[in-house]
Amino acid sequence: MPNKQNLALFENAHHAFYGCQRFEYMTDREQYRTPEHWRSLLPQFNAGQTMRGDCEDAALTVLELALLSGVDKACLAIARVATEVCPKEHDFDHAVAVLLGENGAVLAVSDNRFSQRPQQPTWFNYRWFDCIAVNALATGAPATLFKQG
Repeated sequence: MPNKQNLALFENAHHAFYGCQRFEYMTDREQYRTPEHWRSLLPQFNAGQTMRGDCEDAALTVLELALLSGVDKACLAIARVATEVCPKEHDFDHAVAVLLGENGAVLAVSDNRFSQRPQQPTWFNYRWFDCIAVNALATGAPATLFKQG
């Protein structure tokens, strides 16, 4: 599928998730009393319920919506990044949904911190750590590290 069509479908998935105004950020520690608990919020989205979760929950849900709309799973990934407030001793502190081009480069980023619209990766002041394509998740393949500067 051409990049333009994938981009439009990815943007639609982002807007469907954030545009419904039902996402409420809540850490895993607050919700589950555990440091990490990754899950999709698609069941709550489909039921019209409030969706409580953190960055990776939002990212996973946007990825699922994009898949359901027809984006090729090889073009979708979840990336872990270091934001501007990430301690230097940590590799990452945030997760985002990304659309990959045919060459594997990140074309667009869906981020719960900037939910108005997906952005190009250069828009963010992030240190990119790694990503794993949706099609690799089921196989247990390792994440791909981004080349550091």
